[in-house]
Amino acid sequence: CNVMCCRECILSEHEAHNYKLPVGGLVQKQRQLVKDQIEQLWGLSRLLQERHRDLSWMIKGFDREQEACVGSLEAIQEKVKASIEERRQTALKEVDSFYAWHTQRFEKEQSTLTSMMASMRAAVDF
Repeated sequence: CNVMCCRECILSEHEAHNYKLPVGGLVQKQRQLVKDQIEQLWGLSRLLQERHRDLSWMIKGFDREQEACVGSLEAIQEKVKASIEERRQTALKEVDSFYAWHTQRFEKEQSTLTSMMASMRAAVDF
């Protein structure tokens, strides 16, 4: 029935008529819209779960690489420390050797000068 009527008319004189109410179609449209949105959300959920799994895997890989790098850096650090200590010891030995050589040289010169002074004093006293 396409006649516009109020609720009382529908209940009385138009009671047996078939109506195509827009409400039924509206409910179906809304149901379909919600169903489509739920399907989209499920798809996004799957994509997000995959992305989360991939990112977690990448983070674990980065953590492993970081641990390996830290180990390598610590090993290099120990080698550098050992090398510095070795060079320090070598430099100290060179300084000690230089000091001993100059001390010996100065002692010889002092001895020579003392002997020369004694000889000159003896010559002057004579």
